[in-house]
Amino acid sequence: MSATDGGNTLNTRAEIANAVERVCLNTPLPVDVHTHLYSARFGDLLLWGFDELVTYHYLIAEVCRTNRSVSPAQFYAMSKIEQADHIWQSLFIKESPISEARRGVLTVLESFGLDVAGGNPAEYREFFAASTADEHIDRVFEVANAEKVVMTNDPFDDQERPIWESEGPETDERFLAALRIDPMLVNWEGQAAPRLAEWGYDVSADLSGKSTAEARRFLVDWCQRIDACYLAVSLEADFVYPADHSSTKLIDEAVVPACIELGIPFAPMIGVKRQINPELVLAGDGVGKCDIGSVERLCVTHPDCDFLVTLLSRENQHEFCVAARKFPNLKPFGCWWFLNDPSIIEEMTRERVELLGLSFVAQHSDCRILDQLVYKWKHSRRILAKVLRGGRVRADGRQLPEVDREGVDEREACGLTVDGSNEWQRMPLAAKFWLAGCAVLGVSVLTAIASPRGLETTVAIGSLAGLEALTDVQFPADTTLVNARYSAPRASQGRAAWAVLEMPPEAARQLLTNPPFGDATSESRSMQDSYGHFFGHNIEGWHPDGAKSFLSAST
Repeated sequence: MSATDGGNTLNTRAEIANAVERVCLNTPLPVDVHTHLYSARFGDLLLWGFDELVTYHYLIAEVCRTNRSVSPAQFYAMSKIEQADHIWQSLFIKESPISEARRGVLTVLESFGLDVAGGNPAEYREFFAASTADEHIDRVFEVANAEKVVMTNDPFDDQERPIWESEGPETDERFLAALRIDPMLVNWEGQAAPRLAEWGYDVSADLSGKSTAEARRFLVDWCQRIDACYLAVSLEADFVYPADHSSTKLIDEAVVPACIELGIPFAPMIGVKRQINPELVLAGDGVGKCDIGSVERLCVTHPDCDFLVTLLSRENQHEFCVAARKFPNLKPFGCWWFLNDPSIIEEMTRERVELLGLSFVAQHSDCRILDQLVYKWKHSRRILAKVLRGGRVRADGRQLPEVDREGVDEREACGLTVDGSNEWQRMPLAAKFWLAGCAVLGVSVLTAIASPRGLETTVAIGSLAGLEALTDVQFPADTTLVNARYSAPRASQGRAAWAVLEMPPEAARQLLTNPPFGDATSESRSMQDSYGHFFGHNIEGWHPDGAKSFLSAST
């Protein structure tokens, strides 16, 4: 069996592995789904440059461990430059920088063309000082080969909130927003309720009266204000759902209803143990194993809500994958925080591919420093390539995507063209994330079905006759059914199907230009527009030989 790559036949396992590696390393990253980055308009909230990079809290923990001549209290009494010099001397000069956090700093400096061997902080500071924040953002996105990132936006942050209130939605299209609501679910009585009441929402600490309805209104207001991709919360390892705690009532009556109303996912990030060593401040958090049963019960209780979930403990990952197999509304994403180390990323990605196929988001950077976007993705791309080239992609006659070209947008990076000029913009974020995850994995998504609440559960269609009966479309006699799925949307009427078909190029063109695919006035097209799930593969733009057509239909 052979595969083709941009029209070139790949006949051997080595050729296919090399092509997969090239795709993983060179494909522009459509979106990093979770970061702590900010655009330039947020001023000091955007962290970048040598001193910020070297004083990242991972390295603070390492220097307090390896150089105990300086206590944590003494370290935090230093200026930022003094802290950076102390860490640089302790971890990069006096010791071999072999930890992942230290390797990351060197990857960043080297990627910017700086002399790593020289080890001269003055040179590095001079380099960063020569650029404005806007110029450096451009540089980082270019070097990281990234197109968009999702920020973490906290309406309870007194430094961040006024910027949204005075300037409105983000204008730099590279920065997407996500609403972070930790105080609401972690400390409703002591923090969130007083602030909401201060801002004019009719809430009480005991959640009586209209409190949950007003909390939901607050969430909708802010999601609309910042155009949020999803609602996120970081929860401790001992989080339980349901429980005799304000978080359960708020999730059931405010958070999930707001997500469903807005058509966005809820993203719990579970497993942190806060301040196990308070002396280390931000560097003092730890990790604990969480209760997967709570995640399962969330998915059972709220089947119409999509959950974009990441867990912090390595020991949770296998059980988490099994749970994701059982719940179509549960999507694992990334290797979070302490899991963002090469050996663990590789292990988790292999496990997820083997158990979930491509129905997860492979990675996110979790960057707090802009420059980390470079090393987090350079390192992760190599690992993803290693996983996929190791026998996961077979020479089964299918074509590999050609992606080493400039100007690849989100749709093209995922192997999609969209029938209609703005369908991709209207496509649900849960579906976008799924597609972005597949693009990062280096595998072309040939076609997908999306609904107002994300990708639908699908079942196989076993024959061409079955597909014709379902779609009421008569396919050419020399059509071969490669693969097909049927979807029954949860939240809307109607049904949908997608299929991968082989047929002569001319037959494919005829099919794409005739009803129901090519008739913009047909009832079928109206249904397609309302659901936002009519996607067709551009056979001329992607496969030069036009041997295959990838079609979608609805009925």
